[in-house]
Amino acid sequence: VNASPGFGIEKVTYRDVAGKIIDYIERNAKRGNKKDKIGA
Repeated sequence: VNASPGFGIEKVTYRDVAGKIIDYIERNAKRGNKKDKIGA
């Protein structure tokens, strides 16, 4: 997965940007019921 194609952010910052994004999503993903916002 390339989170920043063509920009080279990983090379400049020496950080795994895609990995950080995936970690963030996994930590903040809500599990539970699958009702929509109106409760249907």
